[in-house]
Order: sequence, then structure tokens, then C-alpha cells
Amino acid sequence: AKKDETATTEGAHEASPKDELAAALHRLRIAADLLAKRIDPAVRKAASDAEKALERVASETEKTAGEIQAAAKPLASKIGLELGKLADEIKKSVAQLEKPATDAAAPAKSPDPDDPNTLR
Repeated sequence: AKKDETATTEGAHEASPKDELAAALHRLRIAADLLAKRIDPAVRKAASDAEKALERVASETEKTAGEIQAAAKPLASKIGLELGKLADEIKKSVAQLEKPATDAAAPAKSPDPDDPNTLR
């Protein structure tokens, strides 16, 4: 370890960034190992219990999502069917509105006797 420290302090310009990063990560691993050995067993148990609780919550969430999806499928199908019917009704209404406009343009209108613009 002294050789590595000497090389990094004396020849810092010679060490590559990759080597410096590797050395820093090595020191972090050593520090993490020291901390892990000092953690109280009760803290480890609490962490383990929390992890199990999270797994249960995730499992329940998946189950609930599956139930919602199963219930939503028939509703989505019914809504789709109703929207299709509504779209057909709108198409029919539009077709009926367009049809009288073309039919009315073909025959000549008879003059309205109550219209002041009509010649007598």
C-alpha cells in the first residue's frame, strides 16, 4: 500500500486517471467493509424486515393491478362498443344534413309571396 501511495504522490502526473479511479474505488470498498462489520445486528434485522415488507407491498400491488385490469377489460369493451354506435349515429346525422342541401339546390324555388324582395 505504501508503494501505491508513494507512486500517486510523487508521480501523480504519471498515474493514469483509470489507475487513480481504481485505487479510490479500492479504498471505498475497504471503508464499506469496515462499516458493514460495525453495523449493529438489530440494524441488519431491521433492514431485512424492511426489504421483506417492500416485497410484500410489491406483490400486493401486482395482484391489485391484475384485478383492476381484469375488471377494466369488460368495461373498456362496452365503452368501445358504445363509442362505435355513437360514431355511426354521427355519420348518419351528417349524411342526412348533407343530403337535403344537395337536393334543395337542384329544384328552383318558388317565390315567397311574403318576401318584400319578390316582384309582384
